[in-house]
Amino acid sequence: MNAKLAALPCWDPDTARALLDGTEWDHTPATPVVPSLVQLADPSDLVPPARADALRQAGFEVRVVAGAGHSIHRDDYEGFLAGLAGWL
Repeated sequence: MNAKLAALPCWDPDTARALLDGTEWDHTPATPVVPSLVQLADPSDLVPPARADALRQAGFEVRVVAGAGHSIHRDDYEGFLAGLAGWL
């Protein structure tokens, strides 16, 4: 079975509703409390380029996995692992 379909029963649809209805969902600290890596899909539907730049400026390490969809680790596992290079 497709991994996305297998995970679907564990997904809370209220997460999508919150994104669509304007509910405040971003609780990112102004600066990272600990070294923090953000891996983004290409393109990212949730983190537009301006937001990614703001995260970088705030001190977050932001890496893009070229060609990956929203579920980076499922869509491009090798790209996901490559994005961790030098981080772990």
